[in-house]
Amino acid sequence: MLQAMTEKGESIIPALFSKTQLEQLKTQHTFWCPSCKQEVVLKIGQQIMPHFAHKQLQQCVLQKGEGTYHETGKILLYQWLKSQGLEVYLEKWMPSIKRTPDLTIKLGGKEIVLEYQCARIDIKTLQTRMNDYKQANLAQLWILGGNRLKRKQNGDLILDEFTKQCIHHFKDYAPQLYYFCSIQKQFIVYPHILPAMHHQNSTLPVIRSLRSFTLIELLNQAKLSIHAQFSLWNRKKYMFRTRPSRKLFGAELTYRTWLYEQNLHIEKLPSLIYLPISTQYKMKTNPWNWQSRIIISLFLHKPKYTLFTLKQCHLLLKTHFVKHLSPIHLDQTSPVEEYLMLLERLGYVKRKAKNQFQILKRIEMYQNVEESVKGDAIWLKNALQQLNLREKAKHEHGRSKIRYTKTID
Repeated sequence: MLQAMTEKGESIIPALFSKTQLEQLKTQHTFWCPSCKQEVVLKIGQQIMPHFAHKQLQQCVLQKGEGTYHETGKILLYQWLKSQGLEVYLEKWMPSIKRTPDLTIKLGGKEIVLEYQCARIDIKTLQTRMNDYKQANLAQLWILGGNRLKRKQNGDLILDEFTKQCIHHFKDYAPQLYYFCSIQKQFIVYPHILPAMHHQNSTLPVIRSLRSFTLIELLNQAKLSIHAQFSLWNRKKYMFRTRPSRKLFGAELTYRTWLYEQNLHIEKLPSLIYLPISTQYKMKTNPWNWQSRIIISLFLHKPKYTLFTLKQCHLLLKTHFVKHLSPIHLDQTSPVEEYLMLLERLGYVKRKAKNQFQILKRIEMYQNVEESVKGDAIWLKNALQQLNLREKAKHEHGRSKIRYTKTID
């Protein structure tokens, strides 16, 4: 335990005191557990962080062994938040849900629980904790320990199913991941999770020291522009077209077999398959897999102005979605809807109703890998120009509305 109460009700955090001060406190006070109200003992060791332990062995939610890496990180984050003038509590006991979050912050009239998660736990257990906080109407911030950070040699972040649960996706923001290393005392933030495959993210992190970052800055990371997203994707798309097939198994083997049955191969697929989708983390299969199934099943060989529905797409891909999403994924947009909205901006479809779309362009296939690589480069250039023109027009329309409103006022 990193804190306890004195007989006078004062909260004591040993890590914030010198060894001399702790020796004095030990002789002056009796200490009590904030949860079970039983007596605890102050431990002042040479090798480990000073802490409290129950005087008698018993069941208590606060009696849990945590590693030095985790305990040090909690204290550093506590001091970091305190230095910003925030009201923050360490290991605050919440009797209504029988939970003790690592830190509790009061910000803008809201109570936020901050969990510093340094160990992998069962996903069901993790989601139960998250749902308990949600039921208590508490905002949540999950920061992973730097020891949880796993990257490939090319720098891509590996997204296992546990890590995906800790992605924060607030409405109107890009999905983000937060890491903190208690040894280096620095944050590693992925401000725009953009999975190139279902299990890895291709964007680069923002690395900042603890002292040069505030909580507000941590939560307000800018998302990548559409130009940056597509430019990053150009390299991924080239590898997708040209890399030799590795030993295939599972979902990827099923996908390649399905393509073969359609008399198709990777190099023949149109450029609008395998586009960057932020909500890809909600899918169990690679982006080219499920995007191919939409285009080939619902677009290919269909006449112009053919109608299809969002429900058709979801039924087509019902086995491709992650079943149990994390409660901190607040953005409700589905990957399929995000993909169709992107195709609409590119002029391939038109939304006729909330759940209904209309095909506006015929889809052409490539004949060989050389043609597809060249075609991808041309398509990307044209797509970016089109998206930039739409963004500019939208911006101008917004400015016109503001000018019109001011004139009326």
